[in-house]
Formats: sequence, C-alpha cells, structure tokens
Amino acid sequence: MYIAPKAIEVAEKTRPVRVTNRDHRRTSDSDPMPPKTRILVTGASGFIGAHVVNHLLQAGYAVRGTCRSTRLDKLQKRCIDPNFEAVVVDDFITGDLTSSLKGVNGVVHVASPLPLPGSEDNFFQIIVEGTLNLLRHAHASSVYRITLIGSIAATDTTPQQHWNTATREDAVSQDTNPSMRYRASKTLAEQAAWEFAESHLEIDLTTLLPPFVYGPLAPAQIITNPASSLSTNIWIYMLLSGKMADYPRAVSPRCVDVRDVARAAVLSFSCPAAPHGVRKRILLWGGSFTWSHAVEYIALVRPELKHRLVDGGEPATVDVAPSANIDTTEARTLLGLQSFIGWKRTVEDTVDSLLARENTWMN
Repeated sequence: MYIAPKAIEVAEKTRPVRVTNRDHRRTSDSDPMPPKTRILVTGASGFIGAHVVNHLLQAGYAVRGTCRSTRLDKLQKRCIDPNFEAVVVDDFITGDLTSSLKGVNGVVHVASPLPLPGSEDNFFQIIVEGTLNLLRHAHASSVYRITLIGSIAATDTTPQQHWNTATREDAVSQDTNPSMRYRASKTLAEQAAWEFAESHLEIDLTTLLPPFVYGPLAPAQIITNPASSLSTNIWIYMLLSGKMADYPRAVSPRCVDVRDVARAAVLSFSCPAAPHGVRKRILLWGGSFTWSHAVEYIALVRPELKHRLVDGGEPATVDVAPSANIDTTEARTLLGLQSFIGWKRTVEDTVDSLLARENTWMN
C-alpha cells in the first residue's frame, strides 16, 4: 500500500503556496465540468455527504453515492431521485473501488469518522489510508477531478501558509486523546493527498477545510444511533436535553453551515485547475458562537423550547475573538462563494430539523 513518506513527517515541514486570484487553467481536461456528468460521493448517507448528494442533484449532476452494506436499503429508500445511484463500499482502506469509479467524472470524498461516542477508533487507517486508496483507484480509472472534504484542524493560525504540527505518532498512539488523533489524521491525510496529486500531475485536487459543521439534516441522511449518526449536530441536540442536563464539552466556536460545505463542493467542479505547484486549499467559515450564545438565541426565537434547554453546570467558556479573522478569500475568488450562512440561522434550522426527526430515532 502506498503511504506518502512526507505525509508522516512533522507537518510544518510542508509549506503550501498561497492560492491567488488568477487564471487557474492547466489543460482542457481541467475545464469546469458541465452538469449531467456523474460524480461519486463517498459517505453519501452521512451528515455532510447527504447534503453534497442533494446539492449535486439540484445542480443537474448525476450522482453515485457510497454507503456501507448495512445502510444500502435505507439510502435507496430515502433518496429516490432517478439520477442517484447507491453503491456499497464497506472498506475504503484496502477495498477495490474500481467498480464504484466506473463511468465517473469526479469525486467528492466525504467519508470520515469523527471522535464521537460510538464512532470508530482507527482514525488513521480510515482517514489517511482510505484517502490514499481512493486516490490510487481514481487515478487508475482516469478520474482526475477530486474534491476532498478536509478540516480546518489541518491548519495552523495562518491556514494557507502553515500546517497543524501533528505527527504520525499523534494519529496512531492510543495514549493520545481522540480529538488530537482526529486532528492529526486529518492533517496527514491532506498532506498525503497533496503529495499524491503532485506526483500524478493529471490529478486536479481541491481541499475544502471547514471548522465544526452544523446544520439541518438532509433527507438522505440515515440516523441509526444519534450519538454517532448526528455527527457534530449531537452537540446542538444536547442543548435540548433539559434543565438538569449539562452543557456539551468545550469545542472551538468556529463553525460553518453544512449547506455551505455542500455548495462549495458543487462549485469546486466549476473551478479551473491551478497551475502546478499551487494548491487549492479553501477555508470555509460562517461565524463563531458559544453554547451559551446558542441557548440564549434558541430561547429567544423558540420560547416554547425553554423547558428543554440545558441549564446544568456551567457552560464552557471559549474565547470567540481569535476566530474573527479566518480568511475565506479563496472561497470567494476560486469558488464564487460570496457569503456564508450565519451561525444564528444555522442553529435555528438545526434545532427545527432535529425536532422534526427525533421521533424516528426515539421509537
């Protein structure tokens, strides 16, 4: 199995070139893709993947979505669009993805576990080796347009210039807390993807780097165990756990709406390729809020839910100020994504969506 050597070194040794707003055409094969082409979306039954599928279908693309065998029947029932096809991929690490990529023109790679209760622990294998296995099979199948949903966790304080300084040991050590293992794995996966793309010049890679993603549930998202299936929305749902419940743990206040992540993924296929040596690393950001901000806002716009709002313990204090200057220039200049949904609408729409679906997982 190919593991990019540089991807497992200390991350700060790699310094990507900042993307600027200029002509990014490289070859005619990298021109913007017309609708009606087929895009493969990994993790199509998950939180982000289901939105990416929905937005691609609305944009006129045909979509093939991967899911695990245990979810195939439910996904086929939940997404009945004639331009959607569901296929089973149970193993991204070593599985043969040739048939999934047959007749495909581009890929959005979303499938990736989060360090939440009930999720898998082998982050490094799934995130890093799974990404490389997909890239190898895509290249062998002459599928060169790849969009990777990464994470702002792979960046440092000035994202286009620095990497998170995580190491392979951080990703695989059982002594490292799950959040750090996730951050390290996302960093190493993106580094490995860029190294692979830069040694296979046909590959036109775009990486989208969101912070914590929240938002309403897409119709195709499958909820089995809320603790893991809700992804980061579990923290919003925990705010509705009742007055005696505790606030969720402290997390970064930076966020983006899942619908903006999906829009960015669709727009990435209209983004011409960058010249060799220039990396399309695109930050996504819709604002910042704390749990106490969210509770106060929910009480204001949904007063009938006050009896359900958490009021136990003290809300973790997180300083919002350092998150105020995240540079989304590339999202505007490369993708044409001129604005982002604000956190208040995100929280409100998430709450409404969770309440509309909660009976389906409580019964």
